Amino acid sequence: MRNVMNSIKVKIAGIFTIGFLCITLLELGSWAVLQIFTKGNNDVVSDTFVFKPMNEDGIIVPEHNWALPIQENANFNWKGNYGEFDVMVRTNSIGLREDFEVNLSEIKVAFFGDSFTFGHGVNVEDRYTNVYAKNTTSLGEKEVVSMSYKNGFQPEHYEYTIRNNLELNPDIYVIGLYLGNDLGADVKETIYNVEENKLYLPYRLIQKKGQMKVNPITLKEPFQFLSKHTYFGTVLTKLIGRTGFRRYLFKNGFEGPNSANSIDLELGNTNLYLNRAMQSVLRINKIAKERKAKLVVLLMAQNFYFGDDNPHANKELINKLNQVRNENNLLRQLNVFCKNNSLICLDPTLVLAREDFFPVDAHWNVDGHRKVGVFLSEQLFK
Repeated sequence: MRNVMNSIKVKIAGIFTIGFLCITLLELGSWAVLQIFTKGNNDVVSDTFVFKPMNEDGIIVPEHNWALPIQENANFNWKGNYGEFDVMVRTNSIGLREDFEVNLSEIKVAFFGDSFTFGHGVNVEDRYTNVYAKNTTSLGEKEVVSMSYKNGFQPEHYEYTIRNNLELNPDIYVIGLYLGNDLGADVKETIYNVEENKLYLPYRLIQKKGQMKVNPITLKEPFQFLSKHTYFGTVLTKLIGRTGFRRYLFKNGFEGPNSANSIDLELGNTNLYLNRAMQSVLRINKIAKERKAKLVVLLMAQNFYFGDDNPHANKELINKLNQVRNENNLLRQLNVFCKNNSLICLDPTLVLAREDFFPVDAHWNVDGHRKVGVFLSEQLFK
């Protein structure tokens, strides 16, 4: 009997030893994969980025004046996918990506937007807002300012900023409205109390080096536990997030930050009056009128409106892109919405082409920004 018990103990010890070694190797391998992922050519934001951690756990708490916390006086190199860009990012003393100090009360044209308006992949002087400023000689250098990223990712964030900054009273508010996640995922990951003007972003965390990541508490179990406590869980979550099974990661049926638009939204089959982003645009338009200013909405269509290669679209529409472009779609629906609500909406698809986007990335390159900046300078002061 003693021999049998000893044999069982040896087997159990062997199983635990093998299990421990497997888990250790899995964790080490996952750690190595993450190092390659965050430092290799596939990393969009390199080792550091512009956001500022506000507390130890990385939870975002919008400040009174700004929707997102940005590093002040930042200065770092930003390398993109597959060597597509290599640019510098600098912010001023209030965290705006401008090479001058900003006095909000002196701004004549205030640009609001997400990564396009921030200048994803281009140097600040090549950004469409700066091209616009250079081509509009009636305005001073410090009178045209990009508020991007200080205000957030979609119109509710811009509304939050505008309502909190009464000294910001330009002649023109320009909202860069990206037809991708601005009307879909970015709305779903935002909680905005319109009456109290309070903003919450529970789906995001900010890492110590200024990068954003998904907040593990928004994941279903066991992904929440695994991604929070293990390198393997982090890798597994990232891998699943790149597949059609992404919807099984998150609670409440939400597919998470930067998820693709629904098919109905992309095909122009939703009621835009019920879309929170567009409701916010209408409220911002009302605020602009009350402040004796005007609102201009820049409609930023995704890259698949210009070609089929590497489309930034719902995977179920990949083989139907020609149909999407030539029949009813979100861009056409938005143009009608703008007309019906007397909104000034400008459509730069008139001047853009597929070569104005980075080949892999979904953002405009230098040529795209130049064309849009010139387009705006011609349209806004007709």
